[in-house]
Amino acid sequence: MNLLLIFGLFTQTPEVSSKFSNDLNVWGWKKETADTTTKIDTASIENTLSLSAQWNYFNGFFETLYLDRKIYIKKRISFETPNISFLLGDFYGTYGNGLMLGMTAVESKGFERRINGAMASTKLGCVTLSEIYGTPWIIDRANQKYIVKNTDTSYDTTDKLGAINVSVPIPVAQTTVNVRGINLKYGQYYTYYMTLIGGEIKLNTNWCEFNAEGLRKISSDTALDTLGYGAYVNTKVYFGSYIVGVNGLYYEQLNTYKYASLPTLNKNEYSINEGKDEWGYKFSLQKAFDELIANAYFSNTLTRLEKDPITDKRRGLLEGSADIEFKDINASFRMADFDSAIDIHYKNKQEIESEFVGEIKMFKAEVSLLKVTGTSSESSTVDFYDTGFGLDFFINEQFAIYGTYTARSKEAPEELKSPGKLWYGIGLKINVVDKVLGEVWYGKEKGGLVCSGGTCRFVDPYEGLKAKLTLNF
Repeated sequence: MNLLLIFGLFTQTPEVSSKFSNDLNVWGWKKETADTTTKIDTASIENTLSLSAQWNYFNGFFETLYLDRKIYIKKRISFETPNISFLLGDFYGTYGNGLMLGMTAVESKGFERRINGAMASTKLGCVTLSEIYGTPWIIDRANQKYIVKNTDTSYDTTDKLGAINVSVPIPVAQTTVNVRGINLKYGQYYTYYMTLIGGEIKLNTNWCEFNAEGLRKISSDTALDTLGYGAYVNTKVYFGSYIVGVNGLYYEQLNTYKYASLPTLNKNEYSINEGKDEWGYKFSLQKAFDELIANAYFSNTLTRLEKDPITDKRRGLLEGSADIEFKDINASFRMADFDSAIDIHYKNKQEIESEFVGEIKMFKAEVSLLKVTGTSSESSTVDFYDTGFGLDFFINEQFAIYGTYTARSKEAPEELKSPGKLWYGIGLKINVVDKVLGEVWYGKEKGGLVCSGGTCRFVDPYEGLKAKLTLNF
């Protein structure tokens, strides 16, 4: 019997497939840098076993060739059956909305969190048990640089992260309960331990969706706050053609834990105090008509204890937004009022943003207006608006030309790190049968604050040429 089984496995013709892709990005003239990514993915034995390798080369170009050069290889092998799966190598991992664990890549913003280690999952009846263990990495590729940001003093990390999640479905209203735990070992000179314990409940009916996460953080590092808490709630209720949403968050002393992607309540994913001390709420409403969908929300996020030393008010972000979708046309309006807790260059800041996007046959047009008022960190009065235009022209399925133009009403104060009054760009995209993707762009970018999952950093202004070539086989 055993001999027949072994003979059958080796005489069967396995399904083998492979994929090859290469991405090459080049920035030229003003910021001479380049990076290339080569990916080779192979799957065999009827998609049960998969292998992948990714070779990345990021370096300064021309005169900066030896200053920023960095080479790294991402590799992975995985095995998967209906009840058991195992992965070894480099991977991403997220629990729920990212409150406890949010290791993801945001390619458009040059930000990546990943784990090098092992991940396993086992299904025992209706219960699913999954485990993660490895070295977490935080990589920032903004401003044409490659920086490992786990620590401030080293390009390496000694952190070790272990995580476990137990998922149990309950046969009532499609309910799922997750119980989770994470243990983090960290410290370059002294060893510390941080433990996070929490869970999540998800409920889904034909009239309601409910999702709630919570955690408690305990740290052995007495120089930091040893206890911390976090909670996030997301609810939608359906009333015919209306959808009513309610969100809430509460974070306390979570800033010492850096491997989460904290859920936020605002459009640009600002975390007003990096999870140290903040709470907030959001109300949203959606109404569907025959050919039109209207959306609106109001959100407010505040610090619970910390106050602005000048105004004696709690720091926070108040935001309201409304938009409509009508066939190929979208129009939105957003108003935000926030302070130096987010953008360190401002003491207070108000933004009024409106945007109109329309797509008709071969054209896609965009018009935006941003009004900024407030005071800078140097007590200078800030008052300007940016008017932006964008146009995409699709020649056919293979070629597209696009352009952008933004004009500022006046020069912003120097301490805002936002020089200039005019930014523009023109680009060409080429798509040849999904095998060769090319893009060339030349112009100016104004830079500014970029956020993802509650983590914010500043992107420098850029002027010059950018080129990208992607090969897929």
